[in-house]
Amino acid sequence: MRYVITVQYDGSGFHGWQKQPNEKETIQQHLEEAIEKITGRPVSVTGSGRTDEGVHALGQVAHFDSEKIMPGPKWVAAINFYLPAKIRVIRCEEKPNDFDARKSAKKKTYMYRMYSSPVESPLRAGRETWVKSLDVSAMDRAVRGLEGTHDFSSFMTAGSSAKSPVRTIYSASVAREGSSVVFRITGNGFLYNMVRIIAAILMKIGSKEIPQGSLIEIMEQKDRSKALGLAPASALYLQSVEYTD
Repeated sequence: MRYVITVQYDGSGFHGWQKQPNEKETIQQHLEEAIEKITGRPVSVTGSGRTDEGVHALGQVAHFDSEKIMPGPKWVAAINFYLPAKIRVIRCEEKPNDFDARKSAKKKTYMYRMYSSPVESPLRAGRETWVKSLDVSAMDRAVRGLEGTHDFSSFMTAGSSAKSPVRTIYSASVAREGSSVVFRITGNGFLYNMVRIIAAILMKIGSKEIPQGSLIEIMEQKDRSKALGLAPASALYLQSVEYTD
């Protein structure tokens, strides 16, 4: 039986999603170990994609196969019993065997959380990035130019395994949400560090270090050396994964 789980996690203290040799502090490793304790057999958990060290998730999706049959709520309770407190399965459901959490994904939404204030708050460290002042309207106008299908080579860290730098962005925005400033972006996929690179440029635009048009100019140059900076991972969240158009 194929089961699909939705997972939330605080990425601080973990070496990202993907299991690594001789490294147990990954999200995937903890999930596989927890499920193995329930089923008594080794299991492979496939996620919708990797999140890097320090990145959080509100709605990561993954699948695994098991001969043990249980209703979704029982799987949720059983898996969570064996997980560290920073990782929680919030939903489990049965899916057809041809469903693949990675290959079947149609859209992903990431959000990057910031806040502006005269003084940095120690209570928001590890969750949001502090910038002394931000022009949110300028940031929003700048990022909307990314919508559509483009070559995002300028926003790809060296070492990426992507076969093509072309991606489709369905929506991109920056808005105030309470006391926070949230950059949210939905696309059919993202290059390695793409969202964090864009977030770094947006914060420079918001703080008036560079002009509003810089983001699109950098994208059009298709040159990573033109997009200096990488926003901290601690404020990046995988918000959701969608499986229908």
